[in-house]
This record gives sequence, C-alpha cells and structure tokens, in this order.
Amino acid sequence: MNPSESSAAGARRPSRRRAGLGALALAALLGGCIPDEGPLMAPGEDCLGCHDGRGAKRWTAAGTWLPPGSEVRLTDRSGRVIALTSNGAGNFYTAEPLDFPLVATVGMRRMPDPVTDGSCNTCHWAKEQP
Repeated sequence: MNPSESSAAGARRPSRRRAGLGALALAALLGGCIPDEGPLMAPGEDCLGCHDGRGAKRWTAAGTWLPPGSEVRLTDRSGRVIALTSNGAGNFYTAEPLDFPLVATVGMRRMPDPVTDGSCNTCHWAKEQP
C-alpha cells in the first residue's frame, strides 16, 4: 500500500516526506530544545561550514536526512562504502577519508549525479528535501 493511502481502519498515514517535514517543523517550534553543540545540533544547517577542522571537528561528509534512523550510504571513487544512520535530529556525519566523487544512496534511492562535495545540506536543505 502506498504510505499516503488509507489503511484498513480508514485512517490516512502521512507520507515519509510529509512526516520528515513535520518533524523539522516541530524541531523549529521547539528551538530551545535543540542543543547548541553535539550530534543533535543545527539540523538542516551547512555542517561543513563549521566542521572544517578549524572551528569544530573536521567532517568529510555531513548532512541531515529525515526521518531519523535513515541509512545514508556513501561509496567513494575507490569503491569504499561508508554506511551512516541519521540520528534523532536527522543528522549524519563522518570523518572517514573519502575519495571524491561519491555515489550517495538513502534507502533505495540513489542520487543521479556524482557527489563532488561532502556538504550535503548546502543543496538538500537550500530547497525542500527530495
């Protein structure tokens, strides 16, 4: 059954996209509950803007993907696979060395173009998350 179709009880279930956007809206409303530092900080922000090794620990790839618990797989040019799971805020990150470009896959969805930069949120949160 399609996630937006009615169930046997007649109730409509939200799509994953709608649920993810709802979670982000709730996080915005509860802004005081989002920590200033740590793994749950600043969902949707450009992680590598700060996590460059100067102001904060250097990540090679980082972003936000909802719903929390989503698997993000990055395969680099040499074939090395890094499997990450988005945390409670939807954030994922790695400091593992990566040989760009990457192939990025979330669940069963693969990005159509090679990833040339590890700053995922600069594209995916600049507009509505695909």
